[in-house]
Amino acid sequence: MALLTCPDCGRGVSDQSPACLGCGRPMSKIETRFIEVWFDGEDTRGERNLNNMLRDGWEIVEQNNWVESEQGHNVDITKYKLQKRVHT
Repeated sequence: MALLTCPDCGRGVSDQSPACLGCGRPMSKIETRFIEVWFDGEDTRGERNLNNMLRDGWEIVEQNNWVESEQGHNVDITKYKLQKRVHT
C-alpha cells in the first residue's frame, strides 16, 4: 500500500481508496478494455496483447467464447473484458 497526496486538500490517501476521506475527491477510476484472441488450430492472434495487458495490471472480469468459420476451417475466438484501476 502506498500513500498518495490529495491534490485538492493535501491529505494522505491510500492508493487503494477510490476517494479522499478528507474532501471526497475521486482518486481513481476504473478503465475498461476489450480484446479478442483468435486460435485457428495453428496460429494464435491477439494473445501477446492480452499477456502484455495482464502484466501491466489489467484483470480479466469477463470472457466469452465462440467458434466462427474462416476460409473453410473453424476459428476459436475468446473475447476478454479487462479492467484496471487508474489514479486520476
